[in-house]
Amino acid sequence: MSETFIVVGAGQAGLQICDSLRKEGFSGRLLLVGDEELSPYQRPPLSKQYLEGELERDRLPFRPASFFEKNDIELLLGAPIDTVDLQAQTVSVNGEKIKFDKLAFATGTRVRKLPIEGGDLNGVHYLRSVEDAEAIRKDLESAKSLIAIGGGFIGLEIAAVAKKRGLDVTVIEAQSRLMERAVSPIVSDYFAGVHKQAGVQLVFDAVVSKIEKDSERFVVTMGD
Repeated sequence: MSETFIVVGAGQAGLQICDSLRKEGFSGRLLLVGDEELSPYQRPPLSKQYLEGELERDRLPFRPASFFEKNDIELLLGAPIDTVDLQAQTVSVNGEKIKFDKLAFATGTRVRKLPIEGGDLNGVHYLRSVEDAEAIRKDLESAKSLIAIGGGFIGLEIAAVAKKRGLDVTVIEAQSRLMERAVSPIVSDYFAGVHKQAGVQLVFDAVVSKIEKDSERFVVTMGD
């Protein structure tokens, strides 16, 4: 009897699991489930070329539709998992229960939203998905200034895109330097110099305590 293998999480990891299973000879039913509408796609361009409008949405997916057809991989997109019953070996998607023999989780991470007043205001953006990038890109068209909270790779890339569009840009970083958890001080200093030369204002050792909306603009209050 043929086995059913369900992979939860239609990102790069989930895609690779499916690809590897077929290459290693798994011939049963293979189902890739994801809560986004788009098939597995690249995320790094979202804060760079895609945000700038240099890369079209149809160029983001890792594989064309023909790949999934050729490898007999069923895509269940826009369908978050409701429940998983390990004893009954079922997952529930939109109320429908699907039986599995093997199950893999490749869900990745969620954006850590600011646990402060105003962290969820309309117009305060977070970036993880293509929809997030499109919302930011739309607001950049009419914005005159931007505050990026977080001087990591994504925050700096968004800052660079906004500056290239002519916005006044400020980056607020809680640590004492850029990308402190990822790179050495000399690399931090180099990128700080690049952004300052472009006209980006950098604020260090600053923790945001509150975000308010004043008419059409935002006011960011720091701990000091």
